[in-house]
Amino acid sequence: MAGEMSLSSSKERIPELGFRNYWYPALKSKEVGRKPAHLRLLGEDLVLFRARDRIWALEGKCPHRGMPLWLGRSHFPGTLSCAYHGWTFDHQGRCVAALLEGPDSSLPSKVCLRSYAVEERFGVVWIFMGEVEPPPLDEDLPPALLKPDLVVCTDIQDWRCNWRVVIENFMDPLHALYVHRRSLLMLFDMVLSSARLEVRDTDDGRGFHLEYRGDSYQDIYPGLGRYPRRWWWRRLRARLFGDDKFWERGFFAEVRLPSHTSVNLPGGVTYIQWLVPKDKEETRSVALTVVQARGLRALNFKFWYHVLFHWLENRGAYSVLGQDRLICEHQDYRHPEKLSATDVGIIRWRREAWRRARGGGSEVTISRRSGESTR
Repeated sequence: MAGEMSLSSSKERIPELGFRNYWYPALKSKEVGRKPAHLRLLGEDLVLFRARDRIWALEGKCPHRGMPLWLGRSHFPGTLSCAYHGWTFDHQGRCVAALLEGPDSSLPSKVCLRSYAVEERFGVVWIFMGEVEPPPLDEDLPPALLKPDLVVCTDIQDWRCNWRVVIENFMDPLHALYVHRRSLLMLFDMVLSSARLEVRDTDDGRGFHLEYRGDSYQDIYPGLGRYPRRWWWRRLRARLFGDDKFWERGFFAEVRLPSHTSVNLPGGVTYIQWLVPKDKEETRSVALTVVQARGLRALNFKFWYHVLFHWLENRGAYSVLGQDRLICEHQDYRHPEKLSATDVGIIRWRREAWRRARGGGSEVTISRRSGESTR
């Protein structure tokens, strides 16, 4: 009973709105054009706009009457004016004019918005949501994104579930052998019927290395029969094209703070899925498919990604991500649990992630008016 209570307590330690003191991928750079863009991130509304040849992010509501600033417009270079009364802010969040009060108004010196650190990389806008000095973006990127000559293809989806549901789906890679065995990507692969999961720290201590191994493609259950019952097409493919052991030997994933996983696929491809909490009920999935390539190989990778891989992995009811989305959106995270041997990764995550998180994983509530924080 004590162990169950301890595990239940550690589950609640993982903040519903995510770990704040990290960089998060927010949206594609091309989504921020001439008009301001709205983004909800870690429970906060942000407005993004272009000024001085780059993208800036400010808190999203005007401190005057709470009007959404993404409905505003720019009357002066590098500024954004509220659509209601014309309170005007520069790219750093300073109020520089109150248009209905005239140029002699003393109001601007008394008002400011919170601003957020922003970087653009791989065609994606990254935002730092924390209260501490932002570290270099490289510190929060997985190793696969630190290599030269990268080709990165991005897919972004919004899922109707809390981010904790999806991150625990990452920490439970054994589900792939059951949920994804009929996905288009794995339909003709030799997929194990059962396996054992091993979890250890990554070499840099910033996450978890998960690896599963097994030796059975069909199991016999006394009084029930064989599972899976039919798998002849998988054996036929193995005989025709070689014994495909990808899902048995050396298959591993890494889950790193604050909320992303990396999986190495055949052909030197790395698949990275980042979970970005929008609020308590919605999560943004940012999937980056990455390969080191130049010239014709880079063009060839982009072609096959958009023609085939994108649909096998990310889109559609029989894609891997589509199946994960269905599971996560229908799971009742508050339902009483009885965890088992397949859940060792989830148990490690709940007990250790909040301790390892930058800033201790504490949640922070931001005051819209003053920019101050309370813990």
